[in-house]
Amino acid sequence: MLNLDDYFWSLVEHPTDWINDRNYETPEALDIQLLNQHLRALLDGRTIEKPVYSFKEGRRIAFKGVKLEPDQILLLDCLHGLYPPITEGIDASVQFRLYIETQNVLLESDRGANPDTGSRGNRRTQFTDVRLIRRMLRDARHRNHSPLLTLLHWHYVRAGELFSIIPLSGLADHAVNGGLPFDLPALKPFFVGPDGLWPQPGDFADYAGFLDARIRYERVGALLESIEGFSREQVASHDLIPGDAVVREFVGGGTIKVPHNE
Repeated sequence: MLNLDDYFWSLVEHPTDWINDRNYETPEALDIQLLNQHLRALLDGRTIEKPVYSFKEGRRIAFKGVKLEPDQILLLDCLHGLYPPITEGIDASVQFRLYIETQNVLLESDRGANPDTGSRGNRRTQFTDVRLIRRMLRDARHRNHSPLLTLLHWHYVRAGELFSIIPLSGLADHAVNGGLPFDLPALKPFFVGPDGLWPQPGDFADYAGFLDARIRYERVGALLESIEGFSREQVASHDLIPGDAVVREFVGGGTIKVPHNE
């Protein structure tokens, strides 16, 4: 496995916006030229010195020798694996592109028909909101990034998805639904209660101009309130949630090792 997060440019090379945030959601946030060179070298059987990136320090802190053995498959786990410049010059016959999307098919409510329009009150949970909740938990645990800052940063995420992820999804050889019905109940206990991660309304006092973040905050907060969540003890148990479920990357207790850049 080659973790592409290790190819991020150092913070000093990322421009900041007016709240000192940085756009990590564009492919150009990665050192694509070095990554492409390393991919070619690995496929040629050569050893590379892969960078090791620390999000808490915002820079590369070491290098690690990596070599692809003849009987091994090289796995790239990243947001922008379908972005063409990353695999430029690499024969398509040696690539298999897998697109994983969080498509949680859950209804937000069981309200009846609208008497004025006749439409049902039911609608599917927005996939982006599920991804936001998962990322808030991941960022708090592994990226030294508070849930409030993840909310304020989310417009970068959506812009990156709409520019360089979703339009390229058709290039994939296969697509997988990475969302399951128990994702939201499993995530909820980490955001509620005295030590819950969900931001308080007063936390937005210094960010009155972030209307998108405030609207998303209120909508996702209402979604969390509508869910009958598991307890943390239930989440920790494999009786309800398998150890290899994708949500384990976020709630912990996974049986598959997932590399995180601390």
